[in-house]
Amino acid sequence: MPAYIYAWIVISAIGAAAFSAARLAFGGLIETRRIDAYRNVFLALTAIAFLVHNYWIAMIVAGVVVLAIGAKEEARPALWASAIFALPAVRQSIPGFAGINELFVLSPVLVMTWAVLIPAMVSRSNKLNDLHRVRWADYCVIAYLAVVFPLSFRGVSATAGLKSWLDVFFSIAPVYFVFSRYDWRNDRLNALAVALVTQFLAIAVVAVLESLSQWHHYARAAANWGIDLRYVQFERAGFFRTYGPTFGSIVFGAYFIVAISFAAPLFTQMKQKALGVAGLGLLGVGLLSTASRGPWVAMVLSLGAKEVTAPRAITRLAVYGFAGIVALAVASVTPFGSRIISLLPIIGDSATETFSYRSELFRIGWPVAMETPLFGSTDYLEHPRMQALIQGQGFIDIVNAYLQIVLDYGLLGLGSYVLTICFSMWALWRSILTSTGVDPILREYMRAAFGCLVGLVLLFATTTQVVAQIEQVNWMLIGLSVGLARKGREAAAAAAVTAQSSPMEDQPEAATRAVAAGALDGPELDGPDTDSKASPPGDGEGGGRDPDRHPPHLRQYLRGRD
Repeated sequence: MPAYIYAWIVISAIGAAAFSAARLAFGGLIETRRIDAYRNVFLALTAIAFLVHNYWIAMIVAGVVVLAIGAKEEARPALWASAIFALPAVRQSIPGFAGINELFVLSPVLVMTWAVLIPAMVSRSNKLNDLHRVRWADYCVIAYLAVVFPLSFRGVSATAGLKSWLDVFFSIAPVYFVFSRYDWRNDRLNALAVALVTQFLAIAVVAVLESLSQWHHYARAAANWGIDLRYVQFERAGFFRTYGPTFGSIVFGAYFIVAISFAAPLFTQMKQKALGVAGLGLLGVGLLSTASRGPWVAMVLSLGAKEVTAPRAITRLAVYGFAGIVALAVASVTPFGSRIISLLPIIGDSATETFSYRSELFRIGWPVAMETPLFGSTDYLEHPRMQALIQGQGFIDIVNAYLQIVLDYGLLGLGSYVLTICFSMWALWRSILTSTGVDPILREYMRAAFGCLVGLVLLFATTTQVVAQIEQVNWMLIGLSVGLARKGREAAAAAAVTAQSSPMEDQPEAATRAVAAGALDGPELDGPDTDSKASPPGDGEGGGRDPDRHPPHLRQYLRGRD
């Protein structure tokens, strides 16, 4: 049997089993037809990856298949999330014509964006909420794209510059604006979580098999497409590193951080708690199989950031910290556990060369970037000081997303990017504080998104954003954070209105805090309102600023705030 056929059968069987289990476990949380659609997408794209040996035909067929399967799927972001990890994450330049060398750089995630998210932006059946309001995070995204646009044309032809900018634009704009404007009801949040978590439960099993057999399954599909993987690191300190469909162990670990983060609020809604614990354990094993210390540390930070938003945060952090110390102590006396600990930064003693390289990269790269601080440069790789960073493979690996941005686009680009993250995290943090006790499911997803984004912010200091789907996943989380912040503010405002309409002795404490914290207004979350006819909370447009649209007993309060 050919190796690629064997890999296809194994991945398809595991995927089918995972989605069948999801149908039983999550059938009460979302409609089973949605789970069936995500299963069909995963299985169909897996078959295309291994059985269609022409890259361009595979991408075309994949786009058509996802459009056909998802034609009736309402939760378009969840459909997109179910499709972007099923195909091996490799990029190819579309051959040009009429004197144009390369027309465009194509990737599976870009195909899924064109097929799913862009139609969602223009279709009335997938109307996005709150389009009339521009948030501070939106301004920063627009500023980032505006900075990148002219800088993409430096030292290259007009077609090459346009190709470079469109690659950035399609990686950011559709993902951010769909996820930030979507009406994130609980069933849609559950659909997104099921789409992400189920396929990564399947991929975690594949990763375990890869680790045991020391054989990468998805590499067979890439080989059929003529993709060269000689620069991928296969081993570290005696561990066979897995990378699934991403061909990068660090970004593979990043996706497990996302899956674990969103599995927690999903599993808490399940009646079979033991299955939820087992599922989290399997995802954790998948994370360990990457043998990547950056994702391990980022996962710990993500869990800590999430717990900071919980009641009695200090007590919970102390308990988890003590449990972690005990777990490390127990692991240190086992052969496997001691090998894992040896890979950890600071306390471990293995594979320190990558940490040294990253430190040296920043020590050299930042002064080079400050020679052209505002707009960056195009020839920084030829800088004499940067030549000391050339690795054995013959190239300089810029494994720091922030350094990469400042080298390419200067402080203007880095500033707008960092401010986008800061505004989205601040908005989500404020919304979590004001929504305590209002909607527990929504709040758990907000906490999960906040913790996940904090973890990835750290992780991006150890990797680049040009590997696999990491850039799109990053902007998905940023947009989702903005969308959840809006939804949480709406829920808190609606609860406050209901509480104010009831006798004061019946008013819930949480709603009182929401009113006091400004949940009915929230200027710190939004930029200037471009439409004075905002709608009241709960009508699907996320407004609440017009006093005349509220009950009489609230009008004076709202006019006073305006």
